[in-house]
Amino acid sequence: MKSTDIASRLVIDSTLVRGLSYYTGPIFEIMIPQGKEVGSISGGGRYDKLVELFGGEPTPAVGISFGIERIVDLIQSNEKQKKKIGIDGPVIQIVYDPNHYDNVLKIAQELRKKGIRAEYDLLQRNFSKQLKLANQNSVKYSLILGQDEIQSGKLSVKDMDTGAQKQMTLEEILVRLNKNEPL
Repeated sequence: MKSTDIASRLVIDSTLVRGLSYYTGPIFEIMIPQGKEVGSISGGGRYDKLVELFGGEPTPAVGISFGIERIVDLIQSNEKQKKKIGIDGPVIQIVYDPNHYDNVLKIAQELRKKGIRAEYDLLQRNFSKQLKLANQNSVKYSLILGQDEIQSGKLSVKDMDTGAQKQMTLEEILVRLNKNEPL
């Protein structure tokens, strides 16, 4: 790509305003043509007095930040991108008793090694809030891990569409998912 190609896509808008009072010079925002509905995906500017404001030496500075939620929204709205990064594959939410967090990490790691998207609640909320989160995330399956599952060596697998639930070992789950069979 030639530098003139980039310059032809720049838009200078002298009315652009960023609401943070620490900017001392030019500001900027980055948008992509396919994602105008989400607005800018990045923004920043010049802020020469910010370091000094927090007790440091006067230091000229320029900074930028990215809006990860907006970038994810753009990816999820594009079918080609979703397939490219595997968003359209099976998604499993691990719902667990917070006392078994170490086991959750091991299970998630095993699923991910096999190319299966696995998520879990980093905030370690209570069980009912985790199930609610699984419903909100529109996952296909929830793997339930509690004291009973630890003792039996089998996870409770809940189909979030039908509500059906059964017990399976992690190995059984992996075999069925790798064959694209329902759990």
